Amino acid sequence: MRRSEVLGELLRQSAHSQWRDCFRRRRPADLAFTELLEPDCLLAVLNSYGRRHGANAPIAAVAGEWSKRYFARVMRPIATAAILLDWRVTLTPADLSIEISGEGEVVSLGLTDFGHPVRAKSAEDRFDFLIRGNIEAVIRAVSEVSGLSRNVLWSNAGNLFEGIARGYAADNDCPGAGVADALALLELPQMADGSRNPLFRPILYPESDGQPERLRRVCCIRYLIDGLDYCKTCPCPGRHCSSGKN
Repeated sequence: MRRSEVLGELLRQSAHSQWRDCFRRRRPADLAFTELLEPDCLLAVLNSYGRRHGANAPIAAVAGEWSKRYFARVMRPIATAAILLDWRVTLTPADLSIEISGEGEVVSLGLTDFGHPVRAKSAEDRFDFLIRGNIEAVIRAVSEVSGLSRNVLWSNAGNLFEGIARGYAADNDCPGAGVADALALLELPQMADGSRNPLFRPILYPESDGQPERLRRVCCIRYLIDGLDYCKTCPCPGRHCSSGKN
C-alpha cells in the first residue's frame, strides 16, 4: 500500500470518518503553520473563536477551549495512527500549513508527506514526533498570547491522550505494543533527557461512592466563560455547588 493511503485507510473506517477531511497535501497558497504561531495571527484566531462566547469571555479561558478543539482535530487521529499503525507523520511547524475558518476553527492541516511506519524504540520515541514535534510548540505559543498557564494546556492535551489510550486499552482487537506505549508514556515522570513529562498522569481516579471517578489533575477554567458549565472531569471542589455550574 502507498504511504499516502495508510491514513486514508484508517480514516475510511466508520469510527474515524470525522477525520477524513482534516489531512491533505500542503499547498503553496496555504497559511504556513509558523505564521499561525506568530502572536498577532494566533491572537486574531483566538479572538475569532471567542466571539461565540461573547465580548467579555476571558481570553485565557477561550484559549483553553480552542486548544481542546485543536487537539481533538489533530492530536486524536495522529495518536491513533501511531498506536494502531506505528505511523509517524512530519508535524514540525516549519513543514506544515493550516486552514482556519472565519470562526477560528481548524479546518485542515497541510502535510508535506503522509508519513511512514517506524518501529518505536520506547514509549517516548513512539509519540515524540507529535508531542515535542507539534503540541509543545502550539502550547508555548497559545500560552504566550493568552496568558493561560502551560500546565492547563498540557492538561487539555493529556486529558485527550489519556482517553485515547484507555479507550484502545479496553479494545482487545488493538495492537498490544502501541497501546502499551501510550499507557506507559502516561506513567513516565521524566523523559529520557531528564525533562519533566508534561503528560505524566493528567487524570486521577479517586473513589466516589465506592467507584473510581475520572478527574483531571488540573482544571481547564472553562467555567470562567458565561454559559459554560464545569466539565465532567473537573477537579474543583466547588463544581457541584449551587452556583448554576454543575
